[in-house]
Amino acid sequence: MSKVIKIIDAYNILISRDESFKNVKINSVLEIYSKGPEIIYENQNYGTLDLVKAELRVKEVFPKMLLCENNKYTKVKVSIPVTNKISALNESQVPSLKKYKNIFSQNSYLFGLNDIYQKEKIQEVEKIVPLKIDESQIDKNIKLNESLTIRLGDPVRLKEDYK
Repeated sequence: MSKVIKIIDAYNILISRDESFKNVKINSVLEIYSKGPEIIYENQNYGTLDLVKAELRVKEVFPKMLLCENNKYTKVKVSIPVTNKISALNESQVPSLKKYKNIFSQNSYLFGLNDIYQKEKIQEVEKIVPLKIDESQIDKNIKLNESLTIRLGDPVRLKEDYK
């Protein structure tokens, strides 16, 4: 059974690579899980109700281990610098531009030029979400949600697609 063998940081984890993971490739999706209780109904065993702690994406494949990162992303807003388009124009191309810059900036809403003078633009991008790891195992002592906390030795399996 493959398992978590090293927590590098909140983004990178090493997973052991046993015979059952011999066909795992870069970008394969794995799950860190904890074994749950057996579900039995009318004398039929439906298996265990396992808790998936994290979904991982394989970044690098080594003979005996896999370097993985969280496969969950979130959208965050970041500030991106924007160049001043008018000042970037060559005044020899538009000789009277200099005297109109103040008019443009004062009346930019009339000319639809609001974005020309913005120093930065807010854009939404995807950012990887840190894994919920036991930070005490990377030399920090922060208490996390115990049921979802990733620990050394946690079992790992290939993610099955039930869709």
